[in-house]
Amino acid sequence: MDGAAGVERGGGPSDTAEGGRLPPTGSGFENEWAQVYEAHAPAVLAFARSWLGNAAMAEEVTQDVFVWLWTRCEAFDPTRGSLRSYLLTQTRWRCVDVIRAEESRRKRERRVAGVSELHAVPHHEEEHAAEERREAIRAVLGALDQLPPEEQLPISLAYFGELTHKEVALVLEWPEGTVKSRIRRGLHRIRHGVFHQLEMATEVG
Repeated sequence: MDGAAGVERGGGPSDTAEGGRLPPTGSGFENEWAQVYEAHAPAVLAFARSWLGNAAMAEEVTQDVFVWLWTRCEAFDPTRGSLRSYLLTQTRWRCVDVIRAEESRRKRERRVAGVSELHAVPHHEEEHAAEERREAIRAVLGALDQLPPEEQLPISLAYFGELTHKEVALVLEWPEGTVKSRIRRGLHRIRHGVFHQLEMATEVG
């Protein structure tokens, strides 16, 4: 298929790479999809590593995200946001799934190893402090989940990935001023959300 057809159906190569319409998945569009991967895979990989802290897991998540994109490309709507933001949102959900799966695996391993409350006598004060920390973390993540993607993404990159505002702007392809304002607005929402969730947990407890 000639280049003109590719531009008509999927947008030009630069348009695709920068977040325009995706090319079709049929044969003849391999170069366009390679450009999509080359343009966005580094950001997806860096974002996954910032969440998982594990290079191998991050690479698996990155591969999964692009396979999913290729098989479900019709789900992307460029009128609702950029392809980069769309991919990072999908990456975040997959990282959350991986983290939950890892936690479940570790719990199973501890049970198999016989590490349980029946075999150990924990220091009650230390256990209480550890539970309070876990509750605070759950509250923060719960509040983060309530944010819109345009606030979730920069906060995740800045605080989980330990990136500067300038680096976040480069990854997301946003102006640095936009990154700063969205992080500031998102953190304000998180503070209120965390207080609300901790108050509810205290009332239930």
